[in-house]
Amino acid sequence: METQLKLYYTANCNFCAIAVNALSAYGADCLLLPHVAHEKEVQELGDGVVPFLVDGDDIVFGSQSIVAHLSDKFELVKDSATKAESK
Repeated sequence: METQLKLYYTANCNFCAIAVNALSAYGADCLLLPHVAHEKEVQELGDGVVPFLVDGDDIVFGSQSIVAHLSDKFELVKDSATKAESK
């Protein structure tokens, strides 16, 4: 059984948008948890800083680290790669 990924994010945050877009590009099944609705977890797990990704026992902070983590774990979805190439 795969571990459920959880991304803690804030709306209107460019770094959070990068992480959300990466999840989509890799086709990763992930719960998106807004900061405002999960304040306690964000404080306990992320010291109040978003975005961060929870993957089992691993907590990955920052959009660049999240993208790197996803690239190690997943392959790009063909549709996403095609859209990126066409831009």
